[in-house]
Amino acid sequence: MSYRQAKRRKIKRSKSLYGNRRKEKRNHVVALVVTLFAAAGLVFFGYSIGKPILDYINNDEYNKATEGTAWAPPAETTLPEETTSVTTPAKNTATLSKFGAYELESYNLTSLEALEMAVTKAKSEGYTAICVPLKERGGHIYYDTKAEIAVNGEDIILSTLSAKTIATKIQEHDMLAIAKVSALYDNVAPFSEKEAGYLFEGQISSWYDNSVDQGGKPWLSPFSEHTKTYMTQLVGEVDTAGFDAIICADVVFPTLRNSDIEYIGEIVRSPERYKALLDIVAIFETAETDLMLEVSAAKILTGTEEVFKLGEISEETQIVVEMNYADLIGTVVINGEEANLSGMSVYDRTTTVLGEISRRCGDRKIIPHINTTGISEVQLEEARRAIREMKFDSTVYDGAYMTPAATTAPEETPAETTADTTVTP
Repeated sequence: MSYRQAKRRKIKRSKSLYGNRRKEKRNHVVALVVTLFAAAGLVFFGYSIGKPILDYINNDEYNKATEGTAWAPPAETTLPEETTSVTTPAKNTATLSKFGAYELESYNLTSLEALEMAVTKAKSEGYTAICVPLKERGGHIYYDTKAEIAVNGEDIILSTLSAKTIATKIQEHDMLAIAKVSALYDNVAPFSEKEAGYLFEGQISSWYDNSVDQGGKPWLSPFSEHTKTYMTQLVGEVDTAGFDAIICADVVFPTLRNSDIEYIGEIVRSPERYKALLDIVAIFETAETDLMLEVSAAKILTGTEEVFKLGEISEETQIVVEMNYADLIGTVVINGEEANLSGMSVYDRTTTVLGEISRRCGDRKIIPHINTTGISEVQLEEARRAIREMKFDSTVYDGAYMTPAATTAPEETPAETTADTTVTP
C-alpha cells in the first residue's frame, strides 16, 4: 500500500484521559456526602438511645451513693454455713449435801457397756448420782481389786473394770459417783483366808452360821487382823479411784444364837464388842473421800444396830438409813410410845420411822435409802411421796426393779425433779 492510501484510511481515536478523571472526582464527592449524612445519622441515633441508658444506669436505684459520699460496691453476701444444733445438757448441780442417787445392781458392773446403759438410763430419769456396789452383800467384788484375800480366793472378783474406770464413766455423765462397800457381810473371803472369819474359841476350826448341809456359811470377823488388812486395802483402792464419796455398809455381826456365842467365846460375849465394829468404821474414816455409814432403820428401832453409836463416830460421817420394809414390821417404840408398823401403809411407815430416827440423830444429817425388797411399785411411789414431803435433801433408791437383760433402770418415774434436775425426796 502506498503512503497516500494509508493517509486516506480513517483512524479511530480513544476517549480523553482527562474526561475519565473528572468523572471519578464527581463520584468521590458523592460518596463523601453520603458518608457524612450517615455519620450524622448515627450520632443522632446514638445520642437518642444512649442518653436514657446512661440516665438509667446513673439512677439512684442503682447508685446508692449519697451526695458527698463516695460510691462503694455492695458488700459481698454469702449463704450462711449450715450448722448443727447442739443442745447442751443442764449442768449437774448435785452435791454431797443434795443429791438423788440410784444404786446399781451388780450385773451393771460386769462390762463397760452394761455400766453405760444403766448410768444413761438413770440420768434420763432425773437421778444426779450413782451408787456403785463395788463389794456387794455376800462378799463378791465388782472391780479389779488387788486386795490379797480377794485375789487369792476363788471367784471373789467378778468384774475386770477398774474402780477408776467406773468412777470416771459415771462422772462423764455429770453425775456424782458414790462407791459402796459391804464390809463384814462377807461369806466368801473366809474361804480364801480362814483366819479372817470367826473361829471356834481356842481352835482353828471355822464357825459357820448353820450346818453345811443347811447352807451354813462363814462371816468376816471384825476381830481379825486379816479382816482389818483386807478392809484397809479395799478402802485405799476406792479412795484413790476418784469417787465422790464412799458408803460403808453392813458393819455388823452375824445373827448369833446362844450356842454360837459359846462356840466363838468371849470376843462376842463382851458388852463392848461393838468397839470392834467401830474399828472397821475407823479404817474407812482414814480415806480422804467423804464417808457415809449405812445402818438399818429396823435395827435402830429394835436396838440391835450395834455400830449406831453417834457419839463415837466422826461428826463428818453422814448416816444412810436403809428402809427395808420387809424388816419394818411388828411393834416398835416411837418417841416413847408403842407403834404397830405392820398395820401401817408404806407411806405411814416411812414418815413414822424416818421421823423417829431423825429425832434420835438430832443435827446429824441422814440420808434415806429405800430398799424395794418386798414392796410393789405402787408402794415404792408411796415411799417416794413420804420422803418428798419430809423434805430430805438426799436419797438413795436401789435397783431391784431393773431388768438384767436390759441393764437399765426401772421404768417407773423417780422422785420429782426441780429445775436444776436434782432428784428431790
